[in-house]
Amino acid sequence: MKASCLPAALLCAVLLGAGCTTEPLPLACTRWELTRLHGQPVNSPLGLTLQFESRSNRIFGFTGVNRFGGVYAIAEPTLITLPVLTTRVEGPEAETTLETEFLAVLNEFGTYRIQGDMLDLFVGGERAARFFAAAP
Repeated sequence: MKASCLPAALLCAVLLGAGCTTEPLPLACTRWELTRLHGQPVNSPLGLTLQFESRSNRIFGFTGVNRFGGVYAIAEPTLITLPVLTTRVEGPEAETTLETEFLAVLNEFGTYRIQGDMLDLFVGGERAARFFAAAP
């Protein structure tokens, strides 16, 4: 009886994950949450996020204060983003300072690395930001 449930369970797992498995980039189909910026832990109550959409080469996310978006191109291991655009909501000084630093990294980084559920962005060979893969 248990053996007959296994094929159905495998089919369900494949169908549930099918939307992500067709993406050509490991960056895509993942919601990345910022955990470290310039080596320092990020403590933001709202969370800073980054997502990549490979079909349209769009990058988008949330800075803790504003939403942002832009476009990107990839030539392994280099990832190029055009300057990101943001909404213009005012926030607390600490959050807007963090937002400014986060957006600067997104506009300056050149290479990336994914190891397990972590994404690192590098500026000038130094890790500038670290993200973890969050639930969608």
